[in-house]
Amino acid sequence: MIKIKIHTNVDRVLPAKAALIRARLDAAIRRAAFMLQGEIRESISGHRAEPASVDTGNFLDHIGVEFPQMFQAIVYSPTSYAVFLEYGTSKGMKPRHHFTNSALRMEPIIIENVRESIRDI
Repeated sequence: MIKIKIHTNVDRVLPAKAALIRARLDAAIRRAAFMLQGEIRESISGHRAEPASVDTGNFLDHIGVEFPQMFQAIVYSPTSYAVFLEYGTSKGMKPRHHFTNSALRMEPIIIENVRESIRDI
């Protein structure tokens, strides 16, 4: 019969590891939000496949990032016409999909960055 006593060590190590994982995940999510913000700005300014927005100044300068709570990030535009640029209008304005396409382009990069942030723990 083999007895292995690890519970004391586990009780001490696991909370520290869990705290480290939480901290790294939150930091990775924050970095990802700023990466996405930059990618959306590149899209708006015409450096990606989407059509460039005509009024790039105001729209480009107003891509915000908020962190309402741990593990959450919101990348948004407070401009009143952002939704029309993203999805188009019934009057014939074509959608530009700056947010949607940027999120799709960045998704694999963000996922890998999040994985990498906790890989060595």
